[in-house]
Amino acid sequence: MAAYTGAASTPTAQTSTIVVTSVSGSSDYIGPLVRVTGTPTTSVSFYFCSEGGANAYFGKVTGASNSSIGTGTVYASPSVTPAAGDILTLQVVGNTLSCYRNGVEIGNANDASSPLTTGYPGIFQQGDTDTISSFTYTSPAPIPGCNVNMVADGDSETFGYGVTSPYTDSIYTSAGSVPCIANLGVSAKAVGVTIPATVGSIESMITTGTTVIDPLFQAGKQNIDIIWGCTNDMSAGGRTPAQCDADLGTYIAARHASGWKVILVQTLSRGDSSDANDTKMQALNQLTASGTGADEVVTLPLALTGTSGWANANLFQPDKVHGTQQMMTSFIARAVSAAIDALQ
Repeated sequence: MAAYTGAASTPTAQTSTIVVTSVSGSSDYIGPLVRVTGTPTTSVSFYFCSEGGANAYFGKVTGASNSSIGTGTVYASPSVTPAAGDILTLQVVGNTLSCYRNGVEIGNANDASSPLTTGYPGIFQQGDTDTISSFTYTSPAPIPGCNVNMVADGDSETFGYGVTSPYTDSIYTSAGSVPCIANLGVSAKAVGVTIPATVGSIESMITTGTTVIDPLFQAGKQNIDIIWGCTNDMSAGGRTPAQCDADLGTYIAARHASGWKVILVQTLSRGDSSDANDTKMQALNQLTASGTGADEVVTLPLALTGTSGWANANLFQPDKVHGTQQMMTSFIARAVSAAIDALQ
């Protein structure tokens, strides 16, 4: 049965990660979990991301206790070869959960029936021969002395894909501000539509802006929301640049109504399926250059947004969509940091 560890979290956003030391036996599984409801001993419900045997597993358990493993629902079970050093990450943002194995997403889902409430982290283990070497847990709880509350909302570019750290880890500000920042990016997410995923569908940011972002507003502090999205809307959701621009305007207006200042980051070049996607990204950037109502717009260099920018292997990963660590640290983080300073 699962062993629980860690302290209470700030509801609406959690990330649990483990590094696997060994996985042995065809029926032994191990991975991170986030508890949704219940206590550690009775009637527990939790999401899990685990590996063992010849598969990785991603899903939900209900009715677990110290004497019963409960009822499991597996959302995805791709074939893998578990090995020492594997890194498993479970991210839960509101009702959306995503599972990553060594930085690659193995599944995501929207569990509208059971919104995250208590949000305790823990370790899922079945069998007795699997071990881990580390367990980490993060939440958007404010750090002591924080006087600028920042939330980064977006898709896999925001969360970080194929990199050691997202751009938000390299944010810096001047003018004596002490920022705290919660990275709430969710892979495959869009701004104004739901994107069909391996299982279920991923919510739109317009929806989760109200249910996930706004509850993180902290009265008495400067509150900044960084929105970076729409690449999935146009490439997979069938939205036009004009529709995306309107969706961004709707999102930004809603955040303003809740008291946030909003920074809009423009879209990257994209060459995953055809040049048509690249053209859409550029068309949207032309529309959002005027701000779409945002307090600041992060206008990125042409090397990141221009025609076939995705072909630069130093800045773009082989998938022609996501930025490399160099891009995230040297370009995105610096540009967003400058926009934050402009609001001080």
